[in-house]
Amino acid sequence: MKTPLNTINDLLLCIKKIDRTRDQSLISLIAATGLYLDEIRHISSQDINDDLTIIHTTGKRPRKLSISSFAKPYLNQWLLERPNSKYKALFISLTGDKTPLSQRGVDNIIRKWSDTTNLNFNYQKLRTLSHLSGKPPLSSPKPSPHSSQTSSDHSQTESISITHLVPIVSLCLALIYKTYKIVVK
Repeated sequence: MKTPLNTINDLLLCIKKIDRTRDQSLISLIAATGLYLDEIRHISSQDINDDLTIIHTTGKRPRKLSISSFAKPYLNQWLLERPNSKYKALFISLTGDKTPLSQRGVDNIIRKWSDTTNLNFNYQKLRTLSHLSGKPPLSSPKPSPHSSQTSSDHSQTESISITHLVPIVSLCLALIYKTYKIVVK
């Protein structure tokens, strides 16, 4: 039975066991930003700023996302080691024509390392970790110097368990559904 993925620290221990910088970067970037599969597939190195703190996505709904600090070393290493390719995509196949990864390719990488490291995670769990990584949204104002938030508050945010989040989300969905049924009558 696999160990459940509950915190960023669990994931970091797993990432250290991965021997491919592409896969380390891919998994950590999903957990650090919450990128959608299509965004992962189409992102290029030009979409990331020079100090690896912000990523700009393109497509139907462009977004500007901050990158959590734990993913920066893996992303930087992949940018240095990425083989040349005629494709602009950041994540490419390491065999053959070096084409951009497909959705199935991304899923296979995640599944492979989940099985190899014996840690139970998938794409959706990695995206959920991005909300728990303790980074402030880009649009929110910075806390004032007189703010009562301490570094211990920040570390508590990082250690929130996914297993604690699921019942809350389920309850919210149930309440929304019941409200919808009442309104429809």
